[in-house]
Amino acid sequence: MLFSPPQAFQFNERYLVSIHEHAHSCQFGTFVGNCQRERTELDLAGRTYSLWGHLVARHDEYANPLYRQETQADVLRVDTSPQCVKFWSGLYCRFESGEQRVFKRYHLCQPTFFYCSGL
Repeated sequence: MLFSPPQAFQFNERYLVSIHEHAHSCQFGTFVGNCQRERTELDLAGRTYSLWGHLVARHDEYANPLYRQETQADVLRVDTSPQCVKFWSGLYCRFESGEQRVFKRYHLCQPTFFYCSGL
């Protein structure tokens, strides 16, 4: 989604990384339970905070300055064909720095390149 036309996605990379991090952080009840029935039985709305409320309160941190709503359709169409999938270094290498980051990225991508070359 991030590599679609830059004006197509309303939020920046930090927004998606925050969702990823909080899906397992146990700070919010948003992703607890397997279905809405379980969430209701556990009274998560009354006992926990919602991740969405947290993100909405910090909208300015997560807004994409290039986003243009008037130029977009109702649904963002993303090409999910294998040749269009890209390694997301902003997520998977966010704790690495310098030369170590480049080395790890290469070794993480190498099996994918090998597999795709055989297609």
